[in-house]
Amino acid sequence: RVSKSSEPPTADNGGWSGEPKEWALEGSFAQKASEISQKGFAASIKQWIAESIAGEYDKEAVNKRIDETIARSPVAMFSFSKCPFCLRSKELLLNEIGIDKSNIKIIECDEDPQGNAIRAELGKRTGRTSMPSIWIREQGFVGGCNDGPGIVPLHKEGKLRGMLEAAKAL
Repeated sequence: RVSKSSEPPTADNGGWSGEPKEWALEGSFAQKASEISQKGFAASIKQWIAESIAGEYDKEAVNKRIDETIARSPVAMFSFSKCPFCLRSKELLLNEIGIDKSNIKIIECDEDPQGNAIRAELGKRTGRTSMPSIWIREQGFVGGCNDGPGIVPLHKEGKLRGMLEAAKAL
């Protein structure tokens, strides 16, 4: 699914390489579907799927890794490399706001051997298996791209920069 729907990087799309950029826009069909799937019965099914895909794993070791990742960096992002919401979040934090790469730890769960287990455990912690899962020091979990509350809404409300400054990410 991802490779079939992915855009190749071009000058016209700003070098974007992943699922269509428009999917990450607030109000898009993909965003609305994501919002619906994060509540009630649909969220329970998504959690079950995440746990099923993860299979057997050392829960203690995975949770320790999550905790250490969050504790060691001003900003921690658990991501998928081609996900439009993840790509938009990275674009906002790194390019638009200008966080130095040394102040953000990004784990690409689709490329990491423990990625499926990480996603399952994050789902248990936050109630959502959607990516990205973004954590800011002193704030904890701040959601994803557009939800939970999400870094795009926080940025539009003028709150994100202060959070990042308090975390010493800027």
